[in-house]
Amino acid sequence: MLADHLSLAVLKKFAGSSVFARGEDYFKSGAVSRMKIADDMLSARVSGSYSYTVRLWGEDGGIEYEYSCTHGEHGNFCKHRVSTGPLRQAQGERIFLK
Repeated sequence: MLADHLSLAVLKKFAGSSVFARGEDYFKSGAVSRMKIADDMLSARVSGSYSYTVRLWGEDGGIEYEYSCTHGEHGNFCKHRVSTGPLRQAQGERIFLK
């Protein structure tokens, strides 16, 4: 379930400083759109060089995810995922990382 807090410090820990900074830039520039939460799943569109889709959902006491970018598809914690964290927090929702 998307329930526990995923702080910016945790995002930075998993993404690394460089990727975290790029994700923050995406968020601050308004690159995150079409965010919706339905059936315990967050989905959002993140505009960059291309338009990417990020999906996060709760499963087995943790969080699972899908990305449409190659960095994320290889299991990396990508800037697109980082960019959705602050938006989620701004809406009063809290998520956690498995």
